[in-house]
Amino acid sequence: KVRHRPSASWRQATDRAFTLIGDGRYEDAGALLTRAADLEPWLSESWFNLALLHKFRHDWEQARAAGLRAVALLDRESG
Repeated sequence: KVRHRPSASWRQATDRAFTLIGDGRYEDAGALLTRAADLEPWLSESWFNLALLHKFRHDWEQARAAGLRAVALLDRESG
Protein backbone atom coordinates (compact mmCIF):
# COMPACT_ATOMS: atom_id res chain seq x y z
CA LYS A 1 0.00 0.00 0.00
CA VAL A 2 1.09 3.52 -0.74
CA ARG A 3 1.39 5.71 2.32
CA HIS A 4 1.04 9.37 1.51
CA ARG A 5 3.12 11.90 3.37
CA PRO A 6 1.41 14.87 4.97
CA SER A 7 1.81 18.21 3.25
CA ALA A 8 4.13 20.94 4.49
CA SER A 9 1.05 22.96 5.47
CA TRP A 10 -0.19 20.05 7.62
CA ARG A 11 3.19 19.74 9.34
CA GLN A 12 3.41 23.48 10.00
CA ALA A 13 -0.11 23.66 11.43
CA THR A 14 0.51 20.61 13.61
CA ASP A 15 3.88 21.83 14.88
CA ARG A 16 2.44 25.24 15.73
CA ALA A 17 -0.57 23.63 17.43
CA PHE A 18 1.62 21.60 19.76
CA THR A 19 3.60 24.72 20.66
CA LEU A 20 0.30 26.39 21.55
CA ILE A 21 -0.79 23.34 23.57
CA GLY A 22 2.45 23.62 25.51
CA ASP A 23 1.53 27.24 26.27
CA GLY A 24 -1.97 26.21 27.39
CA ARG A 25 -3.60 27.91 24.38
CA TYR A 26 -6.02 25.08 23.61
CA GLU A 27 -8.55 27.10 21.61
CA ASP A 28 -5.91 28.37 19.19
CA ALA A 29 -4.36 24.91 18.98
CA GLY A 30 -7.77 23.42 18.25
CA ALA A 31 -8.26 25.72 15.28
CA LEU A 32 -4.91 24.65 13.82
CA LEU A 33 -5.47 20.94 14.44
CA THR A 34 -8.92 21.18 12.87
CA ARG A 35 -7.31 22.88 9.86
CA ALA A 36 -4.73 20.09 9.70
CA ALA A 37 -7.51 17.47 9.75
CA ASP A 38 -9.30 19.36 6.96
CA LEU A 39 -6.06 19.35 4.92
CA GLU A 40 -5.33 15.64 5.46
CA PRO A 41 -8.55 13.90 6.57
CA TRP A 42 -7.20 10.50 5.43
CA LEU A 43 -4.25 10.72 7.84
CA SER A 44 -4.82 8.94 11.15
CA GLU A 45 -2.38 11.30 12.86
CA SER A 46 -4.73 14.21 12.13
CA TRP A 47 -7.42 12.60 14.27
CA PHE A 48 -5.02 11.27 16.90
CA ASN A 49 -3.72 14.82 17.42
CA LEU A 50 -7.27 16.12 17.83
CA ALA A 51 -7.99 13.30 20.29
CA LEU A 52 -4.97 14.38 22.35
CA LEU A 53 -6.12 17.99 22.38
CA HIS A 54 -9.60 16.99 23.54
CA LYS A 55 -8.01 14.81 26.23
CA PHE A 56 -5.96 17.77 27.50
CA ARG A 57 -9.20 19.79 27.63
CA HIS A 58 -11.02 16.95 29.45
CA ASP A 59 -13.55 16.78 26.63
CA TRP A 60 -13.83 13.01 26.81
CA GLU A 61 -16.62 12.52 24.26
CA GLN A 62 -14.76 14.47 21.57
CA ALA A 63 -11.50 12.71 22.49
CA ARG A 64 -13.20 9.35 22.08
CA ALA A 65 -14.77 10.29 18.72
CA ALA A 66 -11.50 11.57 17.26
CA GLY A 67 -9.59 8.59 18.66
CA LEU A 68 -12.02 6.12 17.12
CA ARG A 69 -11.66 7.85 13.76
CA ALA A 70 -7.86 7.63 14.03
CA VAL A 71 -8.07 3.90 14.80
CA ALA A 72 -10.48 3.30 11.92
CA LEU A 73 -8.03 4.96 9.52
CA LEU A 74 -5.16 2.88 10.91
CA ASP A 75 -7.22 -0.27 10.40
CA ARG A 76 -7.90 0.75 6.81
CA GLU A 77 -4.18 1.41 6.19
CA SER A 78 -3.15 -2.00 7.51
CA GLY A 79 -6.19 -3.59 6.00
